[in-house]
Amino acid sequence: MEEVLELLQLLARKGVKLSVEGDDLNCYAQKGALTEELRERIFRNKSQIIDALKVHRNFQSAVSHPEEHSKPQTGKREKSNAYFVVPVDLDAEAVLDAAIQPSASENCVDFTSARTIFLTGSTGFLGAYLLHDLLVATDACVYCLIRCRSEKDGSERIKKNLLKYGLWSDDFPSRIVPVPGDLSRPFLGVGEEVFDTLCNVIDAVYHSGAVVNFVYPYNNLKDSNVRGTQEVIRLACCIRRKPLNFVSTVGIFPPATDRNARVLESDPPPSNWQQLTIGYRQSKWVAEKIVTIAADRGLPVRIYRPGIVTGDSATGIWNTDDFLARVIKGCIQLGSAPDRDAIIDMVPVDYVSKAIVHLSRQKELQSNVFNVVNPNYISAGELGRLILSLGHKMRVVSYGDWRKELFKDAETSSENALYPLLAMFAEDAPLDLVPAFDCRYTLEGLKGTPIVCPEINTDLMATYLTYFRNCGFLDS
Repeated sequence: MEEVLELLQLLARKGVKLSVEGDDLNCYAQKGALTEELRERIFRNKSQIIDALKVHRNFQSAVSHPEEHSKPQTGKREKSNAYFVVPVDLDAEAVLDAAIQPSASENCVDFTSARTIFLTGSTGFLGAYLLHDLLVATDACVYCLIRCRSEKDGSERIKKNLLKYGLWSDDFPSRIVPVPGDLSRPFLGVGEEVFDTLCNVIDAVYHSGAVVNFVYPYNNLKDSNVRGTQEVIRLACCIRRKPLNFVSTVGIFPPATDRNARVLESDPPPSNWQQLTIGYRQSKWVAEKIVTIAADRGLPVRIYRPGIVTGDSATGIWNTDDFLARVIKGCIQLGSAPDRDAIIDMVPVDYVSKAIVHLSRQKELQSNVFNVVNPNYISAGELGRLILSLGHKMRVVSYGDWRKELFKDAETSSENALYPLLAMFAEDAPLDLVPAFDCRYTLEGLKGTPIVCPEINTDLMATYLTYFRNCGFLDS
């Protein structure tokens, strides 16, 4: 499924529109957009694409005709949804296999002395930083689960990803062990024999791997984000108990009903999960729940909930496919930004990674759950004004006016960075009341270290925008 999601995102970026009629898949693209390679990939994944689009039936209509209404057979005009979400009972989903029980063996490595580490997500953005910081902060060998054809292919992919973010060192190869596998498959796609070997040699587990997609529904993400987490827990429990460090997200908490709402690090995943409407957040809610079940069964667990992970505070290097990077570019392209009070919790990736690695290696802490957020929040409107102050010709307007401009632009062009994500803005959403996230235990655990979260100001935004221009993401 990950290959299909990546392909659909690529097609959306190229402005290729897909529709389903029965069992037929139709493609609409500008001349030259569909290369022979893309045609072959579409043909190879046709059935899975059709299944995904059937689940997501209203996505393309929201993208192509965001202001129009559907016409049911009754003739009555009804407003179309931005995207279709299959009802799912998250309480029923949050079940950990009863057979997964932490080993009773006394031979259990604590959080401070791991010599062999198992890491998921090493070819992602945050995962690359975690791999780098684990290699720098410890002497451990890091076994990296990665989708690849062979160990050699895996090594090349890991090196390429670290080079991409300026993190590579020639001292690393001897301590990186690629593990060809698949997070979405039983036994992590490595087979029972290799899985048993890993259970014997691994001392600690860091699970940051996930499919991050804010458009697709829960069922499209369940295999990787939920079942994958269960298999990681299985690895941490077998033969001997291994400390599990799980990267969650503050997104498991829905919008607040009280403007003064505050989420403590001791707060469990909220019971009002029905208000989570984005599949990715639903999948992470379930994943964190089953991690807490494992902790209740006796597995040593620490959970980290980052805010919106942004670029490196020193170099500006950012994964430009991230949602917020696209929002910033899209606003600059459009010449306007929404003036909203909604809180944007921007947390530079280097801070998040260093904080997780440091906290994960402490013997005793006041909490086992950490909100890795920026103590200094910024609103969407303030973010727009920061960009404006740095010389970009841009107006800060009401959300309604900004949304109209965005969709009007999409009628004639697919060049805006937000074009593939238009469905997320297809409804005139009310003002978001994002709760404030308390991070006292995180700050206490980092006390006495140089690890401090940078303030969101003109200097940091200038660093980010300079990188965007230098890498070609933004025009000079």
